[in-house]
Amino acid sequence: IDPKAEGHLKDIIILAVNTGMRPGELLGLTWDRIDLRNKLILFNPDDQKNKSAGAVPLNDEAYRVIRDRRFRSKTYVFEYLGKPIKSVKRSFNTALRNAGIPIIKGSSPKMLRHTCATWMVQHGVHLKKVAKVLRHKNITTTEIYTHLTDADAREAVNALVSRKVSR
Repeated sequence: IDPKAEGHLKDIIILAVNTGMRPGELLGLTWDRIDLRNKLILFNPDDQKNKSAGAVPLNDEAYRVIRDRRFRSKTYVFEYLGKPIKSVKRSFNTALRNAGIPIIKGSSPKMLRHTCATWMVQHGVHLKKVAKVLRHKNITTTEIYTHLTDADAREAVNALVSRKVSR
């Protein structure tokens, strides 16, 4: 595992699945953009792919990670020897391999953004709310991020039973 990312990977994974942030946003995250009082990560237009200002709310898990990292680094939330970590892809794939998870083509920390979106939808969060968290301007983009299973489809049709729609 890359020593620069080794001690940070768990926190990066927790933040990614609890905020839906892009890997580059996480690795470039600076303390001046964190509002601990309101539990928010703030984005300027230059910080985001969609070039608009925005914010990501912190749930309790994400807040705990941020709070616990507060005095470990000076400028960046994830830094090594005072410089931001540039990538965790190699350590991410090593962690997958060590956990016995097959590495498929395209495996990368960005998959965690997809995981975040999928889990929210699986827990009944409306797609428009998921789009807001992921900061997508177009809900069609959000649909690409949600990967539902046959079990999710069965749950959806079973929800209709309570509606008593019959002949």
